[in-house]
Amino acid sequence: DFDPVIVRLFDEGLQTLRKYGVDVIVNELEETPYVYPSKARRQRFRDKMQSEIASIARKHGYPYVTTDLDSLESKDYFDYNHLNSEGIAKYSPMLAKAIADIWQSRPR
Repeated sequence: DFDPVIVRLFDEGLQTLRKYGVDVIVNELEETPYVYPSKARRQRFRDKMQSEIASIARKHGYPYVTTDLDSLESKDYFDYNHLNSEGIAKYSPMLAKAIADIWQSRPR
């Protein structure tokens, strides 16, 4: 489970950003695959992100994006949660596409 204090701070942070008219895109990213003891545990984390974190983002009117996180491997990280140059090279185009999709679908 997520630390309720961290979740509350995230919620309050987005509320403050919205109050001051700051637009953001909330992006889901995971720790390196070796952190998850099983595929089922990794999927539970993703489900929790989608149910809790994405709903908070959307509550404040912010888009929530995720990418093909299964394409990232442990070798794409230089520690448990930071991408190395190879991981960045894989991830950046995925994130750019997700942002472009949001940009293109925005109301005009």
